[in-house]
Amino acid sequence: MSNVSSIASPIGVRGTRNALLVFADPVALDLHRRGWSRSAAPLLQLSENRFSSGAATEWDVHFFSSGPVTGPLPAQWEAHRQRGRGFGERIDNALSDLCAQGYDHVVVVGRDCPELTTAEIGAAFARLGTDCSLVLGPDWGGGCYLIGIRATDVNHLRGISWRRNTDRAEIASRFPTERTYLLPAKFDLDSTVDLAAFAARSVHRAARLALRFLAVLHATWGGVGRRPAVRFDGARHFQRICWQLPPPSGSALTA
Repeated sequence: MSNVSSIASPIGVRGTRNALLVFADPVALDLHRRGWSRSAAPLLQLSENRFSSGAATEWDVHFFSSGPVTGPLPAQWEAHRQRGRGFGERIDNALSDLCAQGYDHVVVVGRDCPELTTAEIGAAFARLGTDCSLVLGPDWGGGCYLIGIRATDVNHLRGISWRRNTDRAEIASRFPTERTYLLPAKFDLDSTVDLAAFAARSVHRAARLALRFLAVLHATWGGVGRRPAVRFDGARHFQRICWQLPPPSGSALTA
């Protein structure tokens, strides 16, 4: 596994079809699910220009939404409704739909990794166009902010235990190490604890937005004398606090 700085620029092989699968809730629904106010919306909307920059030249953007899309999407995006009862079934169906449309390579991302760059998305597609079968973008909690896969290998993602902070290791175990490419680890903003860690430890400009939103939460909490409506799982948050720090040298994440 290597670092993104070593990637060549050409995207795959001439004639190869690349799809960027943005798998997320509409922004308003996503904010409601997280218990965040509208002031946090810019953190989730930062991705739109980044995802669209390669559209029509290097990849097509397909937005698979869990609910109705009420606001306008970028012109290059094609919207779809997620199908299935659970997260795993919905993402399996989304991948199958894109493969049925004739795409050779699919990169799956969410909307909650502000540090993800266009260059890294391009690097994922470029690697899939060589001898690489899998590209993973690991977050500090054990999950993934990006998964790149060939259409011929999508069945390897069936049965993954998603959203348990084990999916990165579980996915990697299904592919040969020498054919897996690892992007730099980044922050996935799943909770207010993630926001605080991101604001404190990242130099990305979005960290200022996270800090501003945390200040709004603090003012709201102090001003009205009650906690903001944030879902809280004490055990999970304590675990994520421990895992937000960069892993020690020589760990599986940095191998």
